[in-house]
Amino acid sequence: KVVTPRLDNVSESLAAQPAAGTRASKLWSLIRAPLLALAIAFALDFLAQTPLHMPNPTWVLLGFVVVATNQWGLRDGLTSGAIVLMAALINYAEPGRPLRYSAETIRLLISTAIVAAALITVLVRSKTKMNRALQAEQKAHSCVMTILESTTGGFIAMDWNWSFTYVNSEAEKLLGKKREEMVGRSVWEVMPENEDSAFVRHYRKAMDLREPATFEARSLMVDKFFEVHAYPSEDGIAVYFRDVTEQRKARERLQASEERYRELVENANDLLYTH
Repeated sequence: KVVTPRLDNVSESLAAQPAAGTRASKLWSLIRAPLLALAIAFALDFLAQTPLHMPNPTWVLLGFVVVATNQWGLRDGLTSGAIVLMAALINYAEPGRPLRYSAETIRLLISTAIVAAALITVLVRSKTKMNRALQAEQKAHSCVMTILESTTGGFIAMDWNWSFTYVNSEAEKLLGKKREEMVGRSVWEVMPENEDSAFVRHYRKAMDLREPATFEARSLMVDKFFEVHAYPSEDGIAVYFRDVTEQRKARERLQASEERYRELVENANDLLYTH
């Protein structure tokens, strides 16, 4: 007899796996700093019984406190610092007299604690400033991306190797390609053009001469006329373009109409002159 597990039980077990992983990750983040500090303290205590002993192992632990604060944050720095303090109290106690210290040892412990507190304070403040700067940069980047995605024209960016680095949603529609098909690939591979085309000339002008270029040209790839504005940037060039095919056709119809009207007027004048 074949027993088929119930789907709801299977889904519950699958949902429980990420939750268990999250709990384990949180637990590790809580105990990593003090656990590693203890491991280093035991290793230094073991080395103290060998020719490899260090005259002042507390500074090694203090270095770990600085690294933990810089890498993981204030909480890890404080918890590992508590381990360092306990290790220092044990290491500097007078032989056979636990928790008894000479005046010189007390001064050394106090100076070490002050140095550690100063280092942690400097690290926390600098990391806070860095995080704020990073958040501000991310916010500005998000704002720029929102503007570029909501614009009514196409926008693409290319690096010095002529590879697409950014394509907005409107550019996807105008060019008839997904951004996944373009980003990372050469513009000449995605949009093949003749070497003497307006796109090639003006793109190279913007890239090589670092001068803005504005032009209107027909794309061979999608058979549309685009009004293009190419601007040099730090990473290559940025290009804004919009479809002007209908405007171009309207201008051509207007020109054709004007030509016909001019011919009618000239013919009428010829008839009047003849008679």
